[in-house]
Amino acid sequence: MNGICVHAITVYLPVTASPNLLGRQHFNVTISYTEKDNAASIVTLNLPLKETTYLMTWLSTKVPHHRSNAKSLGRIKAAKLATLLTGELDIDFKTDLHAYQFFKQHCESSKLRLLLGNDADEVVLKLEANPHHKVLGGYLGGETESKDKSRFKSELTRQIGNPDLVNLLLPQQVKKENGKRLLNTFYQPLNSLDIKRNDDE
Repeated sequence: MNGICVHAITVYLPVTASPNLLGRQHFNVTISYTEKDNAASIVTLNLPLKETTYLMTWLSTKVPHHRSNAKSLGRIKAAKLATLLTGELDIDFKTDLHAYQFFKQHCESSKLRLLLGNDADEVVLKLEANPHHKVLGGYLGGETESKDKSRFKSELTRQIGNPDLVNLLLPQQVKKENGKRLLNTFYQPLNSLDIKRNDDE
């Protein structure tokens, strides 16, 4: 895209994970890239929790996802959010109940609303009564993508002066063989995510 090539994207986690502190922190993210024939450049971002979650989610999935009813994408968002809140890197939620139980045990209660939506208290009761309950809100409901993407783009635009680089970091719409866009379906061709602690060399 316009001669820009991204070489590496690194998210830095604090050395000591503390759910009560991390939820209010921003995260340092560096992006190494080249533009046309110029030397390599590095841009450093300071992203809020939700925007860092969004970046990590799309850079960690290699398959297309829908913008609405994106439950598989929602579980990835839940896992990346859990990573940022706890510092654990190998989190993978197979079910909504698994995600809920992890957050209940390891994260501050206010994050359940982000996970389950505005009706979190009601959803909790239904999930605990029926592990197969279809979650309707929050990340696990799979209906936050449009809002998440808009907020992410706004934050990138505020911090990055290069609109071509901003667009490259956003999920791209899938195209059919004839070049027409596939409605409501997106993917992220970049796959250069690295996660480090702030004291890593």
